[in-house]
Amino acid sequence: MIIQTSSFDDALAGNLFSQFSLAATALLVAGLNLKNYWVFIFAGVYGFIEELFLSLGIYEHYWYRTWMTVVMMLIFFWSAKKYYFKLLKGSKPVYHYLNIFLGLFSLDVVTILWGFMLSGNQNYTRNFFPDSIRGPYIMAALYYCFLSITLMLIYFFKLKWKWKALVIIAIYAVNYVAYLQKIIYLKEGWFFIFSTVTIFFMYLSIVFLDRMYKNKRLSA
Repeated sequence: MIIQTSSFDDALAGNLFSQFSLAATALLVAGLNLKNYWVFIFAGVYGFIEELFLSLGIYEHYWYRTWMTVVMMLIFFWSAKKYYFKLLKGSKPVYHYLNIFLGLFSLDVVTILWGFMLSGNQNYTRNFFPDSIRGPYIMAALYYCFLSITLMLIYFFKLKWKWKALVIIAIYAVNYVAYLQKIIYLKEGWFFIFSTVTIFFMYLSIVFLDRMYKNKRLSA
């Protein structure tokens, strides 16, 4: 009940908290090369927080249980640590592309795409997944995959600017068809703002992440 203009209000308290905090914890474990017992401690802390939230009525479980969180956190923190040190030894091109794809989630989804949704000016249809209250989230994920993969392809294939322009125009066209078919809901006057910001911010984010990861590989 923080943002009254959006049906995605729970993303502020739920998704943002979990994704930022979990990513930061995984980075802490990997970056400081903490002993494995810290993995168990942090996983236990998140389990405690979840039980605390349940007792306070912040959210409730249906089929899900707290022990699942603890087990998944153990796997996640351990895997993040292993992956981090593997990358420090040098990464194959496939890992470079994967890192950029995953990095775009924080740079674009959490900041730009969720920003539009939380503002109340943009939303996604539930019709593709009518029996799921998470339908709009799934559509948001599909749009992210479509946009990020398309822009990564035109960037890494080093297309000439005229071909890049044609692909970007095609993305505008896809967005407009999705808007007309009410797959993407936009308030009147927001189509070009939404499309332009999401397309060009994501493309610039790809350029930024590519250069950052390349510099890291060179320095390592």
